[in-house]
Amino acid sequence: MMFAFVVFLSAFLLFQVQLIVAKHLLPWFGGTPAVWTTSQMFFQLLLLGGYTYAHLLTNIRDSWRQFQIHLAVLVAASVALFALPVWGADPLLAPSWLKPEGTENPVSLLLLSLMVSVGLPFFAVSTTGPLLQQWHSRQSASLSRTYRLYALSNAGSFLGLLSYPFGVERVFDLPQQGWLWAALFAVFSIGCGVVAWRAAYSGAPVEEVQRGLGEVTPAADGAESQAGAYRVGSWLLLSFMSSVMFLATTNQLSQDVAAVPFLWALPLAIYLLTFIICFDRPDWYSRRWGMIAAAVSSIAILPSMTRELGVPLQVCGYGAFLFSVCMLYHGELVRLRPGPRQLTLFYLIIAFGGALGGTFVSIAAPLWFPDLWEFPAAIVVGWMVIGLAWWADRISPFHTGDRWLFSSLVTIGSWLSIWYLVERTRFGRVDWIAEHGWTLTFVGSAAIATCVCAAVWRSRLARSSLWPQLLVLLLLLSSGFSLLQRVEKTRDGLIFAARNFYGVIRVASEEVPGGEVRLLLHGTTTHGAQVNAPGLRLRPTTYYSPSSGVGVAVRMLTKTHHQGSDGPEGIHIGLVGMGIGTMSAYARAGDRVRYYEINPEVIDVVQGPRPYFTFVKDSAADVTTVLGDARLSLERELAETGSQRFDLLVMDAFSGDSVPMHLITEEAFRVYIAHLKRDESILAVNVSNRYLDLEPVVTANAQAFGFYAVRVDTKGDPPIVMASSWILLTRNLQVVTDSAILSAGGRPLGGRVVRFTDKYSNLFRVLK
Repeated sequence: MMFAFVVFLSAFLLFQVQLIVAKHLLPWFGGTPAVWTTSQMFFQLLLLGGYTYAHLLTNIRDSWRQFQIHLAVLVAASVALFALPVWGADPLLAPSWLKPEGTENPVSLLLLSLMVSVGLPFFAVSTTGPLLQQWHSRQSASLSRTYRLYALSNAGSFLGLLSYPFGVERVFDLPQQGWLWAALFAVFSIGCGVVAWRAAYSGAPVEEVQRGLGEVTPAADGAESQAGAYRVGSWLLLSFMSSVMFLATTNQLSQDVAAVPFLWALPLAIYLLTFIICFDRPDWYSRRWGMIAAAVSSIAILPSMTRELGVPLQVCGYGAFLFSVCMLYHGELVRLRPGPRQLTLFYLIIAFGGALGGTFVSIAAPLWFPDLWEFPAAIVVGWMVIGLAWWADRISPFHTGDRWLFSSLVTIGSWLSIWYLVERTRFGRVDWIAEHGWTLTFVGSAAIATCVCAAVWRSRLARSSLWPQLLVLLLLLSSGFSLLQRVEKTRDGLIFAARNFYGVIRVASEEVPGGEVRLLLHGTTTHGAQVNAPGLRLRPTTYYSPSSGVGVAVRMLTKTHHQGSDGPEGIHIGLVGMGIGTMSAYARAGDRVRYYEINPEVIDVVQGPRPYFTFVKDSAADVTTVLGDARLSLERELAETGSQRFDLLVMDAFSGDSVPMHLITEEAFRVYIAHLKRDESILAVNVSNRYLDLEPVVTANAQAFGFYAVRVDTKGDPPIVMASSWILLTRNLQVVTDSAILSAGGRPLGGRVVRFTDKYSNLFRVLK
């Protein structure tokens, strides 16, 4: 009972702490999704260290020596956790002196912050699973009961993940979460120490235990007692692929929706759920149905790479895909599990594969791929790994044949053929077919598959072992095709591409009537466009067109601002998010424009030695740029030099359609308002978003600080003018009732109110 309690509690703590710490550090690094993937790499590396420690510790012959060493680790971790308040921080929360200034390497500083805040406690908790299972196996005659502890561990992890966004995050603020976790860690440390003492006191010498365990036959537990190089290599590849797929899926969701704990927890919960099912109930995994489900989901996920789908469809589609492929990887992993002598080695290799996967997605992929290509690439490599594993297994469908897999081959082949016809040929350009292409695809593939399968169902051809091999080959070709299509799409008209910690940016060229247009793209979202033709280079475009809300705000300030009333400085404009510097086109001589931009690549594209956009270079205004997270920079300036006294402060720092939540909370708006010059000054917030309705959040902030607010919506004419939605906030009623705003279709805000704070934000309440 004590074994089960400690294992469950350690797993609960292990995964809940990841969400607490990542949420605390997210605003420090611009709210980018890379905060989560980099944190996951850190945690996976520490997990590997914990499993290595457990493997080495259990090979020490003296049981009392094992107890003494592990007790020292628990004590050191407790001291490190409760020493944080001495530095002016709550448990788990990194001290403020680690906040970035804007010029540091974000990956190095993030890893340092993680190590200081949670390194030793996380390491101590991460050792528990394999260590206690090894100690339990010495006292149990059945290896299957020991493997049940692994399933129990994953159940604790699963509960830790889901309880955070739906419970802990809603009830407790971050400091309270840190203290609650620390209290549970103290309970865990005491329980783990008791288990270690009992194992040392009642355990036989290690060599005798290992000889006894060797008597457990493979037949008794369904696993081979020894594993060769091929089997160990399969553990590594399967665990590597499941880790890559889970993180790549998380990247896809976070990049286009929001970097929030729920969208981090969901893929990780699915990943862990497949572990629980496969390890606790191995008979629930069927190679036939696992293969079919993974094959169908791999094909069905293709629309997400080429079409814009709503949030529910994206979450459900990616979730179903991740579940099916991880069931396939983990099901095969369990079939290859070893006997008790190699128990800790098995978990060590799994942890090593997970750490490699995290390192690949966080470090290698941004260096190798100029765009988010790791997801389709992982699908291709994943099917190669399954193909190799089945080819070497003499009882796999590759060698026995399976007519259900044959039926899947026919169905998927038909589906792909019609999808290719609709998507890629000239027939897809006919309006009716283009509009009903997906209906045609599903109906046509179902009809063809039914006819062909009915004709050959009973024939020997359907039972041939050739069909499963052809199915994997077809999946490789289709996923490879989708990868090439993704590459082709991102390369279309490409001039420049860069990828770093803050995401992927691309500069592309497009020919339009009147000349060439250069675009700055982040994912599928346009962040700026400039017409490269004489007389048109300083024309404001995209979300900043003269008819947009921010364009109306600038015209109002230009009309009412008297340069002599407050000195010769002219209009002072601040922007949270640089884009391509389009706002500089509105500024005149004597005006000042101050950009706050976290991504150095964006600054280089706009203001480098050879800029791709010339709004800033050609502007007559005095333009300055501050590198770093805008909110942290504004807070620092407020404390050190006082208010910037902006006449207009523009908030437009979203990455694609992903919203950095820390930039739209009440605390953030308090900082923005402190930097406004007078009651007539305007705070302009870009709420254009395909997935989220941010108006209720801005409405709540306007009411909280006594501001009048009006919304201005503008229709688009891409790529020069983009449909935009701006909310203008001011303390002067005459501003929001000005004829310029009324003629632009401005309407006052009202209706639903959703409050977001640094301590609590609920993404579900603002989904469109």
